[in-house]
Amino acid sequence: MKRFVFLVTAVGEGYGGLEHRASTALLCSRDDLPREGETEVTERYRAFLGLASHEYFHTWNVKRIKPAAFAPYDLDRENYTTLLWASRASRPTTTILPSSAAG
Repeated sequence: MKRFVFLVTAVGEGYGGLEHRASTALLCSRDDLPREGETEVTERYRAFLGLASHEYFHTWNVKRIKPAAFAPYDLDRENYTTLLWASRASRPTTTILPSSAAG
């Protein structure tokens, strides 16, 4: 992939994200982002970086590497699997470590 886009929508209050194949849509509070001239990495910004790395990680570990029950995708019906925890649960160490190193 040559390009990955982070679409960040900063609002009064909000938090969440959704990964896509080559992008992610992130929702955060304006207070989560650093202000011009600010040099301190706040806990709120660290949480935002965790969200961004979490959704970026899912570009591979859900969108490309997925349980067999989801391949190929059948959007005409629900797809059940007991393995979704494997793609979601590996998040803590794979996203906390990079965001800690970054900030």
